[in-house]
Amino acid sequence: MKNETKNWLYYANNDIHMISNNINTDDPEATGAIAVFCQQAVEKYFKAYLVEHSVDFPKTHDLLNLYNKIKAIKSWDIDETILASLNGLYIKTRYPSDIGAMPSGNMPTLDETKGFIDFAKKIESIFKEEILL
Repeated sequence: MKNETKNWLYYANNDIHMISNNINTDDPEATGAIAVFCQQAVEKYFKAYLVEHSVDFPKTHDLLNLYNKIKAIKSWDIDETILASLNGLYIKTRYPSDIGAMPSGNMPTLDETKGFIDFAKKIESIFKEEILL
């Protein structure tokens, strides 16, 4: 595995660790932060995969753009509707109204957040099957 891939993987695993420590939350105040960690983990796994396959990508946080580059290598069996929802969670600013909010401006519900957690863990699993085995 390339060193740069290992670096992306290290940070993706840190995000998954944060998610795992909060996976059983019933705190509706935590959903935005947890969802952002899910978005960040998926982004870093995507970038690690692309780096490992020597695919250039622009500085972006756009999961759909990154996944389109991955599909040029190999299509993963993922729910692109969830990917699109998760894509909208990247924090572009540090203003309180933007942090962890869905494109609608609302915080994700507990059910949505649990779906994002499951999705991020699925991406982790796919990445590890594709790269680490």
